[in-house]
Amino acid sequence: MINKILLPLILSYGLLLTGDKNHETNYNSVNEVLGDISFIQKFGVEPDATTKEKLRLTTHLEYVEHKLRSADVTHLSTYLKTKRLQLLDYLKEYIEAESYPTNYHFPERRQSVFIDKNGNICAVGYLVERSVGRPIAEKINSKHKFSSIFDIEGSEFEQWVTESGLTKKELAMIQPAYPPTPEPEPEPVKEPYEITSFILIGMNTTMSLVNASQAIKGNEDRIYPVVGLILGTDQLILGIANYPKNNTTNKRKKVLSVLNIGFGTLTVALSTYNLFKAKKNKNDSYAFRLKSFSLPQNNSGIGIGFSKSF
Repeated sequence: MINKILLPLILSYGLLLTGDKNHETNYNSVNEVLGDISFIQKFGVEPDATTKEKLRLTTHLEYVEHKLRSADVTHLSTYLKTKRLQLLDYLKEYIEAESYPTNYHFPERRQSVFIDKNGNICAVGYLVERSVGRPIAEKINSKHKFSSIFDIEGSEFEQWVTESGLTKKELAMIQPAYPPTPEPEPEPVKEPYEITSFILIGMNTTMSLVNASQAIKGNEDRIYPVVGLILGTDQLILGIANYPKNNTTNKRKKVLSVLNIGFGTLTVALSTYNLFKAKKNKNDSYAFRLKSFSLPQNNSGIGIGFSKSF
């Protein structure tokens, strides 16, 4: 047990004594500078495959925050001391939120990720975002998404580091590496939705052709546009209700939903046009007549009669 604790301690402090340029990434550790010393000091054992990742990351960041707050900064100006404390307060905010990025890209190793595809940002990225804005963080991410802090270049980042009150090594101590996480399996298309979609596509294709033909010929029959309105509206609602709201949905479901919305909209449009364009039946006749009728107590009245012939 003593060897398990002392060896990582020796290695970690050895890394701390090395220069910024002499760094090597340990792909099994939570951090390339400190390794897993935070977890060992808190729990007395190394993390393993059963260790919850959020616990591992939070333990590391809490350890680094405490270490940086207790560091000797007498050499810094008052301005840089203030900036440093402000960034460490931001780091505390980040730790409490526990919204860490996910490593979808490197299935064989842990890897730092500046901003993942879901918009979750790393700890150092969060410090950049809170102090100088999200656009700067995204600009860094566009060129250095998977870079070590030591390898991030660019005048804006270098200027930010200079004014942060933190060194690159201290920022590298913060930067975690995230475990490989496979992409979530796409949500399958449910069979009833697929069958209903194909039936409605077929029926509404037919109704659209019939309504287009009737509109051109000037047919007076209103049954087809009414049926078309019903079927088209049903398919439109079906497509909207099932349109995927996240990226884990099967692409086939998205295509089916787009088809349902498209065919439903087309059928509703053609049916509506045909319904308003349809001519009134020439044989329809209406008649209004005045009629007299008797009321109790020998009173009489006059009423209006209405009749329609087909």
